[in-house]
Amino acid sequence: MYRYFSRISHGGACAFRDAVRTQSRIYAFVLLHVASACAEPDENRFRTAPGKFFLSVLPDGDTLDVSLHAGSETGTVIVARRRGAGDVLSARRYLSFPVTRAECADITGDGIPELLLGVIKKTRFDRRARLRLFVYAVHGGVVRPLWLGSRLGMPLRDFTVLRRNGRTVIATIERERNGRCAVGIWKWHVFGPRFVAYESRSITVAAAKRRLLTMKAQESP
Repeated sequence: MYRYFSRISHGGACAFRDAVRTQSRIYAFVLLHVASACAEPDENRFRTAPGKFFLSVLPDGDTLDVSLHAGSETGTVIVARRRGAGDVLSARRYLSFPVTRAECADITGDGIPELLLGVIKKTRFDRRARLRLFVYAVHGGVVRPLWLGSRLGMPLRDFTVLRRNGRTVIATIERERNGRCAVGIWKWHVFGPRFVAYESRSITVAAAKRRLLTMKAQESP
């Protein structure tokens, strides 16, 4: 009789332990999904629509048009055409990663616009796919990289280009360690962007985007 009740007690304890474990897993699953829902959006979900197009008039009178097209899977194709004196010079470059943001502006000061791309990519020193700023130039029928930086001052969230004091600068929204945002200014220096200043610190994403819009409206020639 004692053995019979011992087996029952032991079986009941095992069933109770299994129930607690199952309930703990359910709680963990729910908390994980709640945390994911509350977290900021993953940049991998966003991508520039195919057909993004830029048209520029060069100092010699030629025109340069640059367009982005969806490649296979998540890739992107850059197509550039320079037209002048009846000739058309075309260049193509395939990127194996998605593009979420694109600007075309002369940030080097040589009179020929460069292509600034916000790309989602891993790097050798950062194995997480994040938003990066890549800069490409179109010269001699070739689209070549000018700067493929892994990061600026802090993780990049968004960027645009502005005219200030006669030159083009890059305005960024960067993510601080506390989860809030900073608005930074960068200018091109020889081989890449050089930090100028942070114009706003520790603000919300919405406030940072409003700040970029205000700066864009106030840009000088």
